[in-house]
Amino acid sequence: MLLRESPTGAITNGNAPGDALTWNGLEWLPAPGGGGAGFTFPGRADCSVNSGRVDGANSDAPILRTLTAAPLAGGYNGGGTGSKSILGIDAGHLLPLGALASFAWTSKNLMPYNPAPWPLGYVNFLLDVNGNGTLWKVLVVDPQSPPALLAGVQTPHLDGSVTVSWTQAANLVLIVNDLPPVVPTVSLGPTWPNHGYTLASILASYPAARLSRANTLDGGLPKAQTLPPFLVINGDSTSNRTIATRVPSVVLNGIQV
Repeated sequence: MLLRESPTGAITNGNAPGDALTWNGLEWLPAPGGGGAGFTFPGRADCSVNSGRVDGANSDAPILRTLTAAPLAGGYNGGGTGSKSILGIDAGHLLPLGALASFAWTSKNLMPYNPAPWPLGYVNFLLDVNGNGTLWKVLVVDPQSPPALLAGVQTPHLDGSVTVSWTQAANLVLIVNDLPPVVPTVSLGPTWPNHGYTLASILASYPAARLSRANTLDGGLPKAQTLPPFLVINGDSTSNRTIATRVPSVVLNGIQV
């Protein structure tokens, strides 16, 4: 990294290859455009909708941003008009659901002066329910779900970032619009965001279920797009809140992806 006195100032820290760092008044940030250095993760892609974007999607420290903007229809399979920043990760394609042992991501809020709750992001997995492309569902892990839904363990770090860790043995997933006849392991109310499922309960009814690249036609995902199976997301399809979070680590089954 090169350290600069300002976005256009002189280099003050060495002459190493990589992106420049610039001071935003609070911390040093990679520049230009944000994100980390290089093309470290070629399997990542910016799959965002409306005013959402991912700076440096292929880098080692992408920044998920959404901006305040006028509602805009047509970007989603459903009728949403909000903005999502979506980091698509082409990892886990055709992975049997039972082999999804663990995953984790680290998120740092770059706008701590914004009103809480500060976004940690959330994860979607695209599920080929029957293993043959005849039925698709979206699994969700959202660390801001009620604690009883066991959406993972949050570990804060000294730099202000938080790692969200999920394991099949200890945690649950949500299923968008549920998946009959699978019965929720934990139910806190009548709608799907209040229903938590173990992977074992899904596999009991759908033993061939696997993760897959897909165009699921899910209402909250980009319109008519085939997406990678693993998505890290900020924002939602109903609002246009300004968000900026850096994601320096994403791990699937113990491997950085």
